[in-house]
Amino acid sequence: MPDILNEFFKLIGGVASIGLASSAFAYAMFRLFTTKWIETRFSERLETFKHQQNQEIEHLRFRINTVMDWNVKLHQREFDILPETWSLLNEAFYTIEPIAIGYQQYPNLDEMSADRLEEFLEKSPLTAVQKTELKSESNKIKYYQSVKMMHDLNTAIDSYNQFHLLLAKNAIFVVEPIKTAFLALDQMLKEAIIERQVQPQKFDKGVILNDKGKQLLKALEQGIQERLWSSQDSKT
Repeated sequence: MPDILNEFFKLIGGVASIGLASSAFAYAMFRLFTTKWIETRFSERLETFKHQQNQEIEHLRFRINTVMDWNVKLHQREFDILPETWSLLNEAFYTIEPIAIGYQQYPNLDEMSADRLEEFLEKSPLTAVQKTELKSESNKIKYYQSVKMMHDLNTAIDSYNQFHLLLAKNAIFVVEPIKTAFLALDQMLKEAIIERQVQPQKFDKGVILNDKGKQLLKALEQGIQERLWSSQDSKT
């Protein structure tokens, strides 16, 4: 405004010097100059405000796009790992559960003919040494049960470890309560295996796995189905 006032005072001074100034004219000229100055300053501030607003909008748009991009990536990661984790869980569950409750059937090897026994052993998981030892045993069933039990237990442990490792690596990407159900079943499977290793004659953890574990497995299946289908719907 000082520049405009200087111009104004120069004009008034010039007019006054030739005797044509009046208070009404001076007031009208003052209003003209101040109005012009206000309009100029308003336009400048309006442009500054618009620029700031545009910057804030762009910053907000960037943040929204970043958050949306992360959400899409997280959903995709979860969508990828849930089926695989569910598959390994089922494999571990139905491998461990029969062992945990002691539900295993063995053929009567002692009454088999030599040819039938040979055919059976060819398809069995026994090693060559174990097959030779079994043939020389008087109680073949007992020997086979002992060896087969250890083989099945090792298979169950391997199956559990595959599931446990995948869950440990990817649990962070799984939402609640699905994550909690996975972890609960993981604990049940581990306890059932430990019980079979340390206390072969006890089946407490196996009974829990067979009862509560199956119920939780069924509930988890429904939860995963709903989660996967809701993820699909959100993409369409």
